[in-house]
Amino acid sequence: MSTNTQYKANEQIRVELTLSGGPSFYAYLFVHNLEGVNDILNDPKKFLPIQDETGQVRLVNKAMIVTVIPSDEEYEARRVGAL
Repeated sequence: MSTNTQYKANEQIRVELTLSGGPSFYAYLFVHNLEGVNDILNDPKKFLPIQDETGQVRLVNKAMIVTVIPSDEEYEARRVGAL
């Protein structure tokens, strides 16, 4: 197992995802302490690991993402406090 912190997420953020050609669904993004959704979407990786509501981890091609809406109020409050 790698000790590189780049691959170790400390928490998850619940989001509503809409992919091209599909309906919206809820999933969890893996994030580091103060990392935001924008940070994850703007990093150079082409695929985004998510965990669906059944607990299964999937990879989503970022090019297929239409919208990402954070739905975790605690996360939003923490981000506002960090600014």
